[in-house]
Amino acid sequence: LPPQASFANTHAESYVFTTEGHLIPLSTAFHGPGPAPPTDEQLSAYGVLQLRELIARASLPHGDCIEKGQLRERARLAARRLEAERRSEVEARQAQDPRKLVCRTPASS
Repeated sequence: LPPQASFANTHAESYVFTTEGHLIPLSTAFHGPGPAPPTDEQLSAYGVLQLRELIARASLPHGDCIEKGQLRERARLAARRLEAERRSEVEARQAQDPRKLVCRTPASS
């Protein structure tokens, strides 16, 4: 097995490792839009670490948030940003030509 810090392990979500030892890249065209961000009700149950992780996932700063209420408010903003990105991704996928997702041999093009 490859070591923990190897390319295959650090990028495991993007590749399939076959039994013959080949790395096959996975196309992002077939990935779903990802999980929906938490609702306000779900955010109220989050701990400090979960709030910080959500904020970081939205590429927002949280170092200036001193109290948990400030973190929760920033997390609400992060959730709205992540939901907007998710909607944009879904719309972009729906606009894609499905014929471009099919592998074709040179003879069938």
